[in-house]
Amino acid sequence: MLGIPYNSAIDMWSFGCILYELSVGYPLFPGEDEKEHMALMMEVKGMPPRSVLARATRRRVFYDDDYQPILVPNSKGKIRTPNSKNLATLINS
Repeated sequence: MLGIPYNSAIDMWSFGCILYELSVGYPLFPGEDEKEHMALMMEVKGMPPRSVLARATRRRVFYDDDYQPILVPNSKGKIRTPNSKNLATLINS
C-alpha cells in the first residue's frame, strides 16, 4: 500500500491474518478502502517508523508532510486513531 519494496516478513504477517480470519470467519482488518485498511492496522500496531514512511512512494495518500496520519471518517463516520486498540483484545473479542 505504501509503495515500498518488501520481503517475506510481510508474507508472514499476511499469513497470520489469513489464519485468524479462517479461524473466526471474519476479517481482522475489515476496511472499506485502502485508507481505512491502513487506519485499522495503525489502530492496533501504531504508526510505521518514520524511516519506513520516508521511503514510501505513496506516503502522501496516508500521511501529511509532517508524517502524521491523515485521519478520515469511514462511511459510518468512524475515525480511527493510531494505538487506540490492543491486538490481544481485538483477537479475543
